[in-house]
Amino acid sequence: MPTAKTITYPDALFFPALMRAIESATSCIEVMTFIFKTSYVGETRAREVLQALKAAAARGVQVLVLLNYSRFESGVCSENFATAEELAAAGCKVKLGPRNQTVHTKMVIIDLRKVFTVSHNLTRGALSFNRENTVYSETLEMAERSIRHFNSVWRTENFLRRCRTPRRRLRAGGHSPHQRNDGGQRDRVGIHREPHGRGGRLRRRLRQRDGPRRCEHGRDRRRGPCGAEHSACGTCRPDRGTGGDRLRCRACILAGERGGNE
Repeated sequence: MPTAKTITYPDALFFPALMRAIESATSCIEVMTFIFKTSYVGETRAREVLQALKAAAARGVQVLVLLNYSRFESGVCSENFATAEELAAAGCKVKLGPRNQTVHTKMVIIDLRKVFTVSHNLTRGALSFNRENTVYSETLEMAERSIRHFNSVWRTENFLRRCRTPRRRLRAGGHSPHQRNDGGQRDRVGIHREPHGRGGRLRRRLRQRDGPRRCEHGRDRRRGPCGAEHSACGTCRPDRGTGGDRLRCRACILAGERGGNE
């Protein structure tokens, strides 16, 4: 009886081994990875893996793919969502990970027996020129443990159709297509959040109606510590009045006014 083998595939050697395993699959393929990026221009090894999975689904193999969808990696979410849509359209079953937890496991299980425990992500760099190492095993114990882990994660996550489309992170100096200049705020992963309560909505409507209040220098106006409204271009600076006067701005003191406008 031949012994079950366990070998390693360093660096770019993983890609041909993975393609052979996918093309020889007869019953099921289970994939879990942190990022599956296929949005490159031109043909890449990541696209070849995608096409192999779609071909396997077309010939009747059950293809299950679980991808990371953590809100802490907005760029990864966008890439995985695009790949998930293409896989789902080809008949693969796709689930996305939780929003508050990162799925960093990388594994491929072929026909419930052949297991790749992977350091490679499914990206052009990882499959082509990164320094990586993957362990391949056909031992029964490795297969049982890997299937148990895959199933435990698969049961708790949502299918693609129940997940919201991700919004990309706002780039420095640029504008997202989802950005709105209406007083709303963005959290650190690019999710748009409206200001809460009537006050926020009222301020937003007033800003849309009247526009920002400007001084003669073209700067926004603000209320100074003396109670008067001054420009924000540096003339309104806190200073103490003499003789027990209340806190006034420097512009009012220089003008000999108390609480007047500049």
